[in-house]
Amino acid sequence: NIASTLASLLVGRSSISPNFGKSGSEKKQSVLLIIERNFDPRPPFIHDLTLEPMARDILDVKNNCIEFNKNTKDSFKLYFDASDPVWQSLRYKHIADVMSEVNTKITELNTTKKLEVTGENMSVSSLRKLMTKYPAYRVEFRRYQGLMMLDIALLEKYKSNDISSIAKIEQNLATNETITGEPVPDNPVLLANLLEDITSPTDKFRLIALFALKKDNGLTKPLFEKLVEISHIDFAKKCLSALQILGFPIIEDSTSKRPRPLPRCPYDATVSTGYDDSRYIPIIWDILRRLTGQNLDETLFPFMG
Repeated sequence: NIASTLASLLVGRSSISPNFGKSGSEKKQSVLLIIERNFDPRPPFIHDLTLEPMARDILDVKNNCIEFNKNTKDSFKLYFDASDPVWQSLRYKHIADVMSEVNTKITELNTTKKLEVTGENMSVSSLRKLMTKYPAYRVEFRRYQGLMMLDIALLEKYKSNDISSIAKIEQNLATNETITGEPVPDNPVLLANLLEDITSPTDKFRLIALFALKKDNGLTKPLFEKLVEISHIDFAKKCLSALQILGFPIIEDSTSKRPRPLPRCPYDATVSTGYDDSRYIPIIWDILRRLTGQNLDETLFPFMG
């Protein structure tokens, strides 16, 4: 209905304005993909360990900006500027790779501008010295300093907040495979033990949701109630029940008309980070790749236009 209504509106607009959509130098074809909001429900519950998504998930990012050393003389703001080519190249890099990538960019700047920058592994303090030595390149070095500070903050969170172990469990549940390719068994007892060891209510909530979604058709009502009870999270039952209303298969429902199983994206080395804690690829990636390549199965995704 949405596609038909939109198509009718576009046809009506074109009849009134024959040049509608034909002005300008850009001649690429636009495509609108309409999917259910619950089409790929797993990604919101997974710790994305790439630079920008992880920062927005666990750090205090406001208005595309994060401030370090607040209320001190060393206060520093880093803006998430989508128009900045350096930010564009690093924003979706795994946090384990960002520091080396920044050092590579500093080396490139050193070579291009013929600066006397020594040492392969720069630090925040060494960048401060370079800003004093080369004031003409203060903007560039300050940008790299901010990226390093952001990556350091994320790595500290990764190590100190149990994210390193939680992320691997999330990946197993989301992909339904271990790092060796073995299927992940349905083991609610193991999950219950994990929930007791985790302190963050949000992380507990994420694991319960992923465990439910792993089964494609959700949890039995008694198991759902038990996991919520064990988690000791005030908001768990209310939030998970709300997700069920939105069409997320959290609890088994014999009356549901949702197709099964929930789709999973095939492994793709071109977009994989190469890290065991970051293996999951959202199915929407595969769909968009096929859509732009004009080989999307039209029996599954009917096309209008």
